[in-house]
Amino acid sequence: MQFKIGSDFSYSNIGYSLLALIIEKVSGQTYEQYLYEKLWKPSGMEVTGYSRPNFNTVLIAMGYGKNYTIWGKPTDKKWNGNAPYYHLLGNGGILSTTEDMYKWHQSLMSENILSKVAKEKLYHPLIRANENSNAVYAYGWDVYMTNRNTFRVWHNGTNNIFYADFMRFIDENITLILMSNKTFRGTDQLNFEIAKIILRKLQTNYSKTRQ
Repeated sequence: MQFKIGSDFSYSNIGYSLLALIIEKVSGQTYEQYLYEKLWKPSGMEVTGYSRPNFNTVLIAMGYGKNYTIWGKPTDKKWNGNAPYYHLLGNGGILSTTEDMYKWHQSLMSENILSKVAKEKLYHPLIRANENSNAVYAYGWDVYMTNRNTFRVWHNGTNNIFYADFMRFIDENITLILMSNKTFRGTDQLNFEIAKIILRKLQTNYSKTRQ
């Protein structure tokens, strides 16, 4: 243990994999099948998963590494047996599209998959990300109170080739989904810059309606 439970924050891939294992043990299903039946299917997300979807490989993005060397597509190497294994299961590796991720946002905005009480727990600030941060970590979400006194929830992920960024302004019902097939310096700031442009425009329009 690095610190007393609840006293500090440290992101843990292993923690999410442990949760995936618990889901499999309790449900008697694979992690992917459980997510599909309980979350993705009710949300209309048919192009999200590890291996269950029938991915159109022509539409899968090619990944590029350093100096734009070809890394390949995430579907180039097929999963074997019960893969993905627990080094990845629960903490990453799921393929999706911007359309499906927007459907996920819509489900979370409704009570399609989670009740109002469950969502209050999901977004409830638990512990500050670090001593210099205004952001607080909830259950899998970075939660931040904006200067408009509205909530922004956010998370990202990368394998150092592909990068995904999911930013949601709950009160404004605005979501920004950014996916890149090459990670470069500044990729993690792109969505924040786009958000600034949109929110400045929103604030301008709001001010005009009050005149």
